Amino acid sequence: MKRLTDWYFNSLKKQILIPFLALIMISGMAISYMSYKNSIELTTQEITGSTEEQVKSMNDSFETFFQKTENQLDRISKYPIMISYDKNLESIMDEFSYTQTSNSEINGIYLGTEKDGKALIFPETELPADYDPRQRDWYQSALKQKNKTIWTEPYTDQATNELVITAAKAIYDDRDELIGVLGVDISIDTVITMVNQTKFGETGYTVLLDQKGSFVTHPDKEKIQQDISKENIFKKMKGESGSMIEEFEGQSRIVGYATNPTTGWRIAGVMEENEVKVRASPMIVENVITLLIVFTVTALLPSSSPVL
Repeated sequence: MKRLTDWYFNSLKKQILIPFLALIMISGMAISYMSYKNSIELTTQEITGSTEEQVKSMNDSFETFFQKTENQLDRISKYPIMISYDKNLESIMDEFSYTQTSNSEINGIYLGTEKDGKALIFPETELPADYDPRQRDWYQSALKQKNKTIWTEPYTDQATNELVITAAKAIYDDRDELIGVLGVDISIDTVITMVNQTKFGETGYTVLLDQKGSFVTHPDKEKIQQDISKENIFKKMKGESGSMIEEFEGQSRIVGYATNPTTGWRIAGVMEENEVKVRASPMIVENVITLLIVFTVTALLPSSSPVL
C-alpha cells in the first residue's frame, strides 16, 4: 500500500495521468454506447426497409402465380364442350388431364354441375355417395362473384384429405344460364414452398394471411387457419404495403408486409428485432478493445517523459 501511495504522490506526471486516463475511459465508453445505439437505429431502419422490399418482390411472384391459375380457369371455361358437358365427358377429362399434368402446382381440377350435382374430377377419385358439389363453400362462393375467380381459405379436401386452397369460377352458357363451377386445387405445401424461397435474416420467416386475418401459411403447420385478426400486427396491415416493429408471437419483431391485389391476402416477412443488436454488437466490442489498448499504452509511457 505504501508503495502505491509513493507511486501516486511522488510523481507529478502520474497525478495528471490517472484522472486523464479515467476521462478517456469515461468519454470513450460514452461515445461507444452512443455509436452502438446509432448503429442499432440505422441497422433497424435498413433491415425494415429491406424486409418490405423483399415482401413486395414476393408479392409480385405470387401475383404472377395467381394470374396464371386464373388464366387456366378462364381458358377452360370458354370451351364449347363445357356447355354440353354430359355429352363430352371424355373430352373434358382429357382437357383436365392436360391442364393438370402441364401445371405441376395444380393438385386437381374439376367441374361441379348445377343441373344434377355431379362432380367431374381429375385425377379421378372416389367420393362419398352423398357428395354434392353445390353444397361446398367453393361452389357457393363462386356463385356470389359472377365472372370472377374466387380463392378460398385453406380447407381439407374430401377427395385427397390434404390441406388445399381452391380457385373457382362459375361458368354460364350462351343464354347466361348456370352450367356449374369450375375449380382447381392448390396444395398448401406448394404455397409454403413458394413462401420459403425468401429468407429474412437468420431468424426470419414468411407468413401468408387471408383477408380475415387467419394464417394461410406458417412455418408451424399447426398454426395454419389460426385467427390473429385481433392482434396489433394484423390491425396495422391496412395499406398496400408497409413495415413496423411490433410484438408478435412473444417477441418484438420487424415486420414488412404487402397486400396481394388478386386475393387480398397479406404476405408478411418477419424477423426478431434482437437480430439487429447481434449485428451491431461487434462495433461496441471493437471500441472497447481500442479503448483498452489506448489505456494500456498511455499507462506504460516511461516515467521519465517530460511533463507538459
